[in-house]
Amino acid sequence: MDIHNQKAQRLPVFVQPGEINFIVDKPDTQKSLLTIFNPYPFPIYFRVLCNAPSNYALGFTKGTIRAGCYIDM
Repeated sequence: MDIHNQKAQRLPVFVQPGEINFIVDKPDTQKSLLTIFNPYPFPIYFRVLCNAPSNYALGFTKGTIRAGCYIDM
């Protein structure tokens, strides 16, 4: 079954931390780890959206998380 060809559904996932704060004059706060956990018994496809993409750098902004697994960004 190809999950990319199915009709998209919005499902809640677990994201930690729930909030990330960046302080401009403290460079050590300008990097943070974000974990996304898929609690479902099937893989999910995700995409990260940002309202100011030129201000942030991510290693990847979309992908698939296997059932019961997580990714760190």
